[in-house]
Amino acid sequence: MSTLEILQAFVPLILIVALLYAALFFIKRKGFRIKPAASSKHGIEVISTQPIMPKKYVSLIKVKDRILVVGLSENSISLLKEIDYDEQFEEKDNLPGTSFGELLKKNLGMK
Repeated sequence: MSTLEILQAFVPLILIVALLYAALFFIKRKGFRIKPAASSKHGIEVISTQPIMPKKYVSLIKVKDRILVVGLSENSISLLKEIDYDEQFEEKDNLPGTSFGELLKKNLGMK
């Protein structure tokens, strides 16, 4: 086999691998997420999610007129508590700090 024949065999292979890598990159970056508008029209909205440990979370989910406190792990979903919907969950600034990072900075005396 000559060098030209080897190049003719590997160039399409390299192009296909590059296209697959680019497709994987865009899928990973953009993802297949449900848009918030699409899920809220069905009456379900994730209000907040807080990581507890690696791959373990606690989420507040609004379902019509109820707030569900849900524990999420890699293998299970558990209902922790069900709360009647109240307007206090609508307010984003009902805590002293608006984000965990700001609370941490405040408690560490950084700002």
